[in-house]
Amino acid sequence: MANALSAGVYPICPGTPGLFSCQIRLTEDGLRNYKEVVKVFFQYIALLKDTPPQEWIFDEQKGLADVDFKFKQKTPASRFTSKISAVMQTPLPREWLLSGHSRLRKFDSERISAGLDCLRADNFRMAISSQTFPGGWDSREKWYGTEYKYEKIPADFLEEIKKAASSKKGERLPELHLPHIVQTPAIAPKLIRNDDLVRTWFKKDDTFWVPKANLFIQCRNPLPMATAENSLKSKNVLNTPYLVIQWAWRLTFLDTTTNFPCFLEKVLYHHERDLEVKHDRFEIIKERLTRGLKNWDFQQPYNQVGDYMRWLSSEKGYINEQYMAELPHMHIETFVHGNLYKEDALKLANLTESILKPRALPQTQWPIARSLVFPPGANFVYHKTLKDPANVNHCIEYVLSIGDKAVRPQRAKTLLLDQMTQEPAFDQLRTKEQLGYVVFSGSSTTTTTIAYRFHHSKLEKLKNLDQESTRLWSHIDYEYYDFELVHHDAANVKALTKDDMIQFYDQFILPSSPLRSKLAIHLIAQGTSLPEGKPEEQSILAVNKDRKDAERWRSNYSQG
Repeated sequence: MANALSAGVYPICPGTPGLFSCQIRLTEDGLRNYKEVVKVFFQYIALLKDTPPQEWIFDEQKGLADVDFKFKQKTPASRFTSKISAVMQTPLPREWLLSGHSRLRKFDSERISAGLDCLRADNFRMAISSQTFPGGWDSREKWYGTEYKYEKIPADFLEEIKKAASSKKGERLPELHLPHIVQTPAIAPKLIRNDDLVRTWFKKDDTFWVPKANLFIQCRNPLPMATAENSLKSKNVLNTPYLVIQWAWRLTFLDTTTNFPCFLEKVLYHHERDLEVKHDRFEIIKERLTRGLKNWDFQQPYNQVGDYMRWLSSEKGYINEQYMAELPHMHIETFVHGNLYKEDALKLANLTESILKPRALPQTQWPIARSLVFPPGANFVYHKTLKDPANVNHCIEYVLSIGDKAVRPQRAKTLLLDQMTQEPAFDQLRTKEQLGYVVFSGSSTTTTTIAYRFHHSKLEKLKNLDQESTRLWSHIDYEYYDFELVHHDAANVKALTKDDMIQFYDQFILPSSPLRSKLAIHLIAQGTSLPEGKPEEQSILAVNKDRKDAERWRSNYSQG
């Protein structure tokens, strides 16, 4: 009935008691039976009150909090400054400003019990928020127009809650893992196994020296992306504290080294090889995925436009409409990065192979990720009306294709143009012409090509292990294997001259150039924030190629 829960305490102001908030994300079945969910919550509070606070639990949490604080990863300076300035407004001792909200200090059984005593059935408010909850709304929020209703909790339901809050052991539902030096850190991971079945990459953490490791596993198979239907079936998300499945056949274990083999074995046995599809879990996952697909159309336009750009420029890709309309052979690739040894990486790869027992997928059948090539002089525009009738925001993404991103000098010029134009583009489009609130320009890379659009690549020091893992895995995942790319980019950018950039601009950016290739995506709002009759309302529709031209071009190139 629920697929997510978060809870915590937040302060109001000095001298005023804080609030304890619990948010539960309900399934459709949970929404219909929300009263049962509330009663289970209070049954759990009763369970906590029945057992005196345990010091061993506090000690474990304190140890984990100390380790987490000691090895806390660096964050951007702006985020750190904002967070600490807020902490400085609280009545914390000044010497605790950095650690006050991260570490536990002293076990106090009486205060824990006093805190639990505040969680009662007579001092809480309950809010239910849903697009489909039965109406009867008698009020409307002033600024956003959200309809709502405010009323007392029914007396009979309140009695059931009080009974749940005082329940004993037999009347409620039944009833924790704790967690050397080189002169020049390695840039690239090492390939330590490469055969017909498995390819394994390994990199020891020689940069951040934190007690954690990351494991990435990818099982190649041509079926998941063969059709939109297969791709949709593969979009399954499994949430545990140690695992994220991002796409079908791709597993990512983050932030742990303890019992890696145990976790991996459990996941591969119970969630991959011997997966049993239970009807109730299937309905929950299906409902969550369906809700996500439906809500996709109601995002801000600038969050949607990137998906259309990837679809139009990729050989294999599907958009939301295609999802809504609708494995014995494989090759395994793993990447182990962090506080582990080479032998551990090989054991994890062997464990994956022994459990899945795949037959070798011939390399000729490995899926190949390719990008569509814009023909010289191309001038395509794809326009689509947004489905959210209340959205008044339009969006345009305008991309100029440069060519093969493996050509380092050309790539360097694109990246330098990115850096040179970021501030002027924002100033002209956002400040002076006021064409939009969200404005950015920069380089954009696909599987095999690079383009310039109206994001920032530079030789910037990595801040934590996860950033390095993600960067290295992206090269393995997309089969670039150009692990020293940022260093090559920096060297090539340094060698560029003003004449090089003028020639590059005249060839690929100048509108009159015969080699210039353009793809623009226009997302058009149904609603409008302009008065009736304004000519600006129609200006966005003045396109020189229609949607069918762009779709036809993509189809022809995909088949060819």
